[in-house]
Amino acid sequence: MINSIVRFIKAKVFKISPLKNVFLAQNAFVNFDSQIGGSLSLGEWSIIRSPIVIKGGKEVVFGKYCAVGWGVKLQTSSHDMNFVNVNNAFQQFMKFQSVMKQVDHGITIGNSVWIADKAFILPGVKIGDGAVIGANAIVSKDVAPYSVVTGIPAREIKKRFSDNIIQELLQLKWWDWSLEKIARNKTFFEADLSQYSSLKELIND
Repeated sequence: MINSIVRFIKAKVFKISPLKNVFLAQNAFVNFDSQIGGSLSLGEWSIIRSPIVIKGGKEVVFGKYCAVGWGVKLQTSSHDMNFVNVNNAFQQFMKFQSVMKQVDHGITIGNSVWIADKAFILPGVKIGDGAVIGANAIVSKDVAPYSVVTGIPAREIKKRFSDNIIQELLQLKWWDWSLEKIARNKTFFEADLSQYSSLKELIND
């Protein structure tokens, strides 16, 4: 049974994206109608089924097993409001200094992250493993692992699990397991973790 499940999963390989500067790991997928500025990297099994928009010249990196909703936008640059003019196209036309604010980093998204419809992620943000970004949220600062954030600006409203379970999950790093091990751990993937104080009884090594 396990071998048949693994063979089925391995057979589901998505097409390579024709978009420029998009790098897909095995079984990752991005909608081909997306608008990608800078570059985008998707870890294994991270799925972007609906078009997204990435503006700016920096890199956006997703970990493994991420799910992304409809109409999500990610911005890796911003305008410097200390200049009298904020229209960068005009600055370039006049051969003036760019009004685009330089950021050190793009956007980094951890493993097993869910970003709901129409969320907007701003420059330099890091989203921790297992986090959930609510629909229409505007995320302007880092998001802790396994937290749920919503609103404008986005704020943490709760943790997905107890602190003990979160620490165990971060140590477990199930997203690095082989497909064979994932298939052996059906009970773990179907469990309501809010009902457990420890993961030990759920894991089949």
